[in-house]
Amino acid sequence: MDLRTIFAGLAFLSLTACADTAASLPSIEFSNPFAMADTVTAVYTSRFNDIPIPTEMKSATAKTFVSGGANGEPVGVETVAGRVDAASLLSSMQKLMRNQGWAQKGMCVADDSLAVFTKGSRTAVLSIVESALTTTMRIWVVEPLSSAALPKTQTSMYPGDTNVGTPETSKPVNSVPLAE
Repeated sequence: MDLRTIFAGLAFLSLTACADTAASLPSIEFSNPFAMADTVTAVYTSRFNDIPIPTEMKSATAKTFVSGGANGEPVGVETVAGRVDAASLLSSMQKLMRNQGWAQKGMCVADDSLAVFTKGSRTAVLSIVESALTTTMRIWVVEPLSSAALPKTQTSMYPGDTNVGTPETSKPVNSVPLAE
């Protein structure tokens, strides 16, 4: 018997032994630690009592400020972050906000997405930004300014400038004629 035949036989026996051992071991499955949830299944109430937040998102208290508005409803900004797919978060928030009585007024979807909702006199703006490991959603809720809070006339930031107030009386700033 030649030496090559002996090595070939040993290699065949070792491969079949490994195959039998691998078949008898229990299979182990690993989840991807970087995978993001692609559906929103459960929610909790945010600091704004009528805006639901997916449970996968956690509040970032250092980036949150909510206080009582003029009519007693909470206003301010709340920041939440978690491992959720941005597109599915936006889709879920549209449904969840509608279920809470918010009417969607606008939306812009890009790398960073924005959705605008109104309910009564309040306006909510949701900003969703996805990064490599997390998705951050900022929720701004504001009330309209009262007429007392708005200035009666436009004032200039330049002393002595009297050409402000209306488009007819305003002069162009830094206007340069175009070359012909």
